[in-house]
Amino acid sequence: MNKLDWTTVSSAVNSYDERYNLNSTSKAFCYCLLDKMFPEQEDEIEDLLTEGGNDCGVDAIKIERSGNSCHIHIFQFKYHVSQRKADAYFKETQADRIVAFIDRLFDKDEELKNIANPYLWEKIEEIWTLYQSINTQFTVYLCSNGKPLEKNKQTKTAKALDKYGIELEEIDFPYLVNLLVRPHKKKTKHSFHAVEKQYLGRSDGDIKGLVATITAKDLINMIRDSDNPNKISTAIFDKNIRVYLGKANAVNESIIKTALSDKNTYFWYLNNGITAVCTNLSYRDNIRSPEIEVENLQIVNGAQTSNAIFEAAKQSSEILEDVLILIKIFETKNEVLPHEIALATNSQTRIFPRDLMSNTEMQKKLEKAFENIGFYYERKKNQHDGKPEELRIDALKLGQAILAYHLREPEKSKKDSDKIFGVLYEDVFTTNHDINYLKHIFSMLQLIEKMKDDANQLKKRNNTGNIDGFLTYGQFHILYIMSLLAEKNQVDIAVKANQVRLLDDSLEIMRVYLEDKKTNGYYVMFRSPKTKEELFERTLKKGQLLLPLGLTG
Repeated sequence: MNKLDWTTVSSAVNSYDERYNLNSTSKAFCYCLLDKMFPEQEDEIEDLLTEGGNDCGVDAIKIERSGNSCHIHIFQFKYHVSQRKADAYFKETQADRIVAFIDRLFDKDEELKNIANPYLWEKIEEIWTLYQSINTQFTVYLCSNGKPLEKNKQTKTAKALDKYGIELEEIDFPYLVNLLVRPHKKKTKHSFHAVEKQYLGRSDGDIKGLVATITAKDLINMIRDSDNPNKISTAIFDKNIRVYLGKANAVNESIIKTALSDKNTYFWYLNNGITAVCTNLSYRDNIRSPEIEVENLQIVNGAQTSNAIFEAAKQSSEILEDVLILIKIFETKNEVLPHEIALATNSQTRIFPRDLMSNTEMQKKLEKAFENIGFYYERKKNQHDGKPEELRIDALKLGQAILAYHLREPEKSKKDSDKIFGVLYEDVFTTNHDINYLKHIFSMLQLIEKMKDDANQLKKRNNTGNIDGFLTYGQFHILYIMSLLAEKNQVDIAVKANQVRLLDDSLEIMRVYLEDKKTNGYYVMFRSPKTKEELFERTLKKGQLLLPLGLTG
């Protein structure tokens, strides 16, 4: 651990501390690592955290849902504020705490409700619900900016988790350096075979190339970490302009599904393949299945395909025996060409629905209309980073607000948020909306989110006196009730006091409704259309507000 690497990691953590105004480097470390590991997550990072009093050794839980399966990531973090203190192994006692939690989790120990903080308990209930209904995978991460567990203690912890089929991952200081900048480049050598005579080479001046077909097995071996065969070597993607977006990403989910399907022999035809650069490329020409040898290989396009194939192999390596992949390799010592190749090939990569729709006439009109009333509409995620938070209107969140308030489909706002820029796009974003109306809807969602954030902070401090724990999953149902009340009572939502009053009454309706319900968790309840129907009936009966609201702006 040298000073340069230490300052690299600590400066990255400090930047998160400043960006989110956390006033805690330990919490900033959590933010930094979660953001790097899940760059395209829909959840707010704060919603993943369970750290604080009574956290049972669990600092964060990320639940990745994908069709009829899910991956539950359970984290424990330890951040050292000085380089001297970081020269220590991860404490076995901390690892023991998380193992003890896992034992009670899989035993469905109801006593956890009394010893876990409220935010952790919500996650526990959600995990129990998911585990009963769909295929669930677990990974436990021990994360620090110091050393990992000592070898014998790592073996003990891994064995304790393995009885539940849980994978143990250790994220230590060298991993962090690689994740952030990877300043130390090692020379690498890889070899694999072309399939039959399915290859073609050419040479032009300072570059030569090879187009070939390789097996999924060879690709997996190519990207596998030599020190840990269960992990991918992230260094091989250094020159790739995109990071892996996770297996819950719609594109990657499709890749995995295709690779594991009975039609995986079509994979070569349905996938764009891999593009790579290297400093040396050699093979014998005009022979069947030549061995291809490369030095300093870098995959500049195909990070999603590579990672997805690696994930698919964990589920069924046998099925992948029929999967063939197209690969293009370019040898060059020209330092500019790899970057140009990366830009050219990635410009043709499939993108997210939100990105796809960001330059449509509708989105541009919304941006201009919001600009005219003093707001920054973000067609693209974090488009106006640095502008005042209260004046930024995120396109996805606005879409969720429209779904819940105007279209009155709150269960879709969370569950089907990925479809807002897909099949639901024309229903959500129409020219029939007045821009001020959209601003007021978004303003009401902000009020709810502020209450949700405050409630979450209190839960993490185990202060559960008067908090509305249902807001984590039921925020869009509150917005839905506000819509029903506003229409029934002809409320002018342009008046801020009216928005606050609508929120207060909606919360009270929800509280009374939940008193009559018996549920194992809010996660399922707020994804069910039945909940909306019951709230509709309840709201109409109690829809006459007790105090007059202003009817004009």
